[in-house]
Amino acid sequence: MPEFIKYLKPGSRVLDLGCGSGRDSRFLADRGFDVYGVDISKVAIEKAIRKTNSHDIHFSVEPAEDLPFENGFFDAVYSGWVLQSVSLDEGASEVKRVLKDAGVAFLAFLLNTKFVENGSDLLYHSREEILRAYGDLEIIDQRQYVSDELDIDEPHTHDAFIVVLRK
Repeated sequence: MPEFIKYLKPGSRVLDLGCGSGRDSRFLADRGFDVYGVDISKVAIEKAIRKTNSHDIHFSVEPAEDLPFENGFFDAVYSGWVLQSVSLDEGASEVKRVLKDAGVAFLAFLLNTKFVENGSDLLYHSREEILRAYGDLEIIDQRQYVSDELDIDEPHTHDAFIVVLRK
């Protein structure tokens, strides 16, 4: 997250796409950003609202592929590890649509994982497919790495890809 905020101007309007219980939304709000957190899970949004009573964050239950915001509404879009739950093209289309010209997107994807072998309904793509879907945006930064996942039944690794883009 710190590598993302260095690209933002003070007071930027930021979308936390797939905000879950609002941890990253709170981090951004604590640093003075105008934060909107959306998630498909009503339970997650209710938890986010309960945990952020001292913050002015706009939370709502929304699907990532059909956001209720006007074109160019956000200075920045942050999405950590959730865009696998919608089609790559639909997710990319919505991120680009709601992002202002010269706006910045910080997107984190899982490229492969044991869940693929185990029948997950998440959608995994290659680094090349992701970059192609966002091809009309400028790549500011990108990195690929392997991370260990220890917090579920069976420890495993993820091949992760993070990209920072400018519209």
